[in-house]
Amino acid sequence: MSSDPLRSYENARARVAPPMTAAAAGVAVRAAPAWQDAAVAAPAAAESVMGPLAWALSLAIASLVLVVVLLPWFVLQLPVDYFVASRQELRAERTPIGWVWRVLRNVLGLCFVLAGAAMLVLPGQGLLTILIGLLLLEFPGKRALERRLVARPAIKAFLDRIRARRGVPPLEVDGP
Repeated sequence: MSSDPLRSYENARARVAPPMTAAAAGVAVRAAPAWQDAAVAAPAAAESVMGPLAWALSLAIASLVLVVVLLPWFVLQLPVDYFVASRQELRAERTPIGWVWRVLRNVLGLCFVLAGAAMLVLPGQGLLTILIGLLLLEFPGKRALERRLVARPAIKAFLDRIRARRGVPPLEVDGP
């Protein structure tokens, strides 16, 4: 026997109780108080919620910046008589580059319409994004829809203010 009482106690204990296994350690962890589980789970839950919220906030800010930049540019590019019913549309040249441009424009317009529709329930400028998308898309009845929208006094005044800031003449619009 050993003269050290502590060492003899540890030896006796090792012979009576085997060392704790990994499974037994897992049971000990699961038996922790509920507040410890909550303290461990809270940061993980916050990260799982903040990820989508951060993406939604980023998308909302990016769409706002995009609308603020693109809407005036589109409005300034429109010819003065664009919304007049008797105006004959100039057909794009039917070259391969013309077709590629039309396809890209329609894909971009569809992306804007879908993003705007999503922004009706998410943060962002949904209606303005949809309007930009509709201006880019080509579909039957588009001109009539655009004329009806722009014929509204508040919308026409807003578009004419944007054009007046750059010294561009106001848009001519037929009635709906």
